[in-house]
Amino acid sequence: MRVVVVDDGGRMGAETAASVRSHRHEAVVVSASSGGDVLAGEDLSEALENCSAVIDLSGPPPLDDGMFTEDFGFVIDDEAVTEALCRSTANVLSAEAAAGVQHHVALSLVVAGQDLGDVSCWQISW
Repeated sequence: MRVVVVDDGGRMGAETAASVRSHRHEAVVVSASSGGDVLAGEDLSEALENCSAVIDLSGPPPLDDGMFTEDFGFVIDDEAVTEALCRSTANVLSAEAAAGVQHHVALSLVVAGQDLGDVSCWQISW
């Protein structure tokens, strides 16, 4: 089985790929450091050729969407972060659909323990 690991260049992607390989599957890591940018919507079609599953470990976008304040420390623009996460997830899912990928596994700790309210990006058609 060919598995593509989408990562933001951190250690988790390399360790996940190693684990996939230890089960005798082919693992390909796609990250900004390897030339892939899911946030920008760069073409993932080549990486997803003959792929059976995608493990999406991409994290939140860079902290450029925030500012430092004296009262609260570093404050992140929640709307900008949510929009960026929705865009990158939609880009990956769209590329998967075009390539016929059958399985998508996502890891997200961004909203752990928070009330999601009405977050429409999570209503993407699977």
